Amino acid sequence: MRPIHLLQAGLAPVTREATSGFRELAGQVVRHALDHPGGPLKPTVLVAGSMLSGVLGHQQQLAALLADEAGLTDVEAITVEAACASGGAAALTAFRALQAGACDIALIVGAERMSHVAVDTATRGLAMASDWDREGAHGATFVSLNAALMREWLTRYGRKAEELAPFPVLAHANALTAPHACFRKEVSVQDHGASRILDPPLRLLDASPICDGAAALLAVAETESTRPLLDHGTPVRVSGMASQVDTLAQADRGDLLALRAAAGSMRRALAMAGRDTRDLDLLEVHDAYSIMAALALEVCGVSAPGQSVDDAAAGRFCLDGELPIATFGGLKARGHPVGATGVYQLAEAMLQLQGRAGDNQVRGARTAATQNIGGVGTTVTSFILERA
Repeated sequence: MRPIHLLQAGLAPVTREATSGFRELAGQVVRHALDHPGGPLKPTVLVAGSMLSGVLGHQQQLAALLADEAGLTDVEAITVEAACASGGAAALTAFRALQAGACDIALIVGAERMSHVAVDTATRGLAMASDWDREGAHGATFVSLNAALMREWLTRYGRKAEELAPFPVLAHANALTAPHACFRKEVSVQDHGASRILDPPLRLLDASPICDGAAALLAVAETESTRPLLDHGTPVRVSGMASQVDTLAQADRGDLLALRAAAGSMRRALAMAGRDTRDLDLLEVHDAYSIMAALALEVCGVSAPGQSVDDAAAGRFCLDGELPIATFGGLKARGHPVGATGVYQLAEAMLQLQGRAGDNQVRGARTAATQNIGGVGTTVTSFILERA
């Protein structure tokens, strides 16, 4: 298989202000990603990830729109949807094409607009990532489904809801110095405890915001023709990748906390890279909810079952800790423009490994993992990146 490298990224500031349209929102990051010092680059494949572009933004054929905006009208352009994992699924699709020899240069774009509609409309749209006939159509939302996970976790391990507070506190601390973060605002354990309950025991500060954002990545296969590009800057190699699904409806899962797709995709991505979690210098987790961050760390083998909150409270996941997470604020504070999130994660990990993360830099970072989760652990993509 041909080695795959990430060269450059474009990141739009995540915002809760209604954006004017996909062309303006995503066009800027596409142009930035293509502006490589190795010269004008022309990808032959463009893959876009978005969950709700048609439902909320009345824009299907998003990839075609972005290709037009970039002047790439003769490329292969497709849009991928995998709920909140749409960005990761778009990246995986592009990487597979590069690996297989279908193209040498690919552009990956994640884009989402949700702030221009009422909160109830966005919430109902997000609930389409559930088993609609059995969950969403009966009033289930992602708040209620994650609250169910949280109740099960608290009961099984004898924990208290306030013990999850270190996750949003850490995310907001990292977002303070992240230029593209939505919430550049410090929060405390006390703030978490005082925030309103959305669905017992889940509080407002346990949840990521509804917001808009776009991110783009330029990726190449290592070939004789692309090798000169790798001499410009610091390329980052994609050494492991995997995707896996779990049962869609929560009621059909034998163990709510197993998150089999998260565990399995990370295990396979690490195996492909010849690594394990002890080799990681940072991990971008899918912290859409505090409980999802805790569970992902546990099922992926970073923390013992029920113990991730202890590791978080001890500083293990801070920027200067043993395994930093949410290094630019994560989904909680950088923001979660759902279909774009997986691309943001990969771009942020790339910046860390290139030593270009500014005040958010993880010192000496050479190996990173990202995990993008669609639904409540249903469709999951995991990636391992290494400094080339």
